Amino acid sequence: MNPKLTVLAALFSLLPLSAMACRSFPPGLGVSHDELVQRTGTIVWARALGGSGEIAAHWSKPYELMLFEPIEVLKGQASSRFTLPNGFVAPDQQDGGNALRVSEESDFDSHHAPAFWNGSHFSRQGHAPDCKVYPTFSVGGRYLLFLGEQHLQGYEKVETEEDLWLTTVRGLLE
Repeated sequence: MNPKLTVLAALFSLLPLSAMACRSFPPGLGVSHDELVQRTGTIVWARALGGSGEIAAHWSKPYELMLFEPIEVLKGQASSRFTLPNGFVAPDQQDGGNALRVSEESDFDSHHAPAFWNGSHFSRQGHAPDCKVYPTFSVGGRYLLFLGEQHLQGYEKVETEEDLWLTTVRGLLE
């Protein structure tokens, strides 16, 4: 095949992907920690119990929503059991394999890692091409959840009372 045609075909094959790309970082996904805590109505440290039985579509594929139970409600009110409309059981824990990227289950050394705090919005979740966050959770994991808000650091794994992200949020709410 003609090398020029090969390059042209490769470029055209990328057009649909670029049309779906998140062209600019949505401002709400990366506000400061202080602003995130201030503007969020409900903040819950919760345990992931398992699949809720409720299915939601993500990129035309069905995924089961994760069911949570509060360990501690830091701000606002939360039900004794709840789901997030965009929070899924980690694909490796669902029947049928995975199409979603399983995010790193790191807690960033209990959130003492400088990358979490340096303003780069480093987190265990990224945003999708539609500029939204679709976090995945592992059964039994504990997570600090900012309900009703989309933020890259709003779904962090927090396993202990001494986790710096949890203690920081508590401090900001005093």
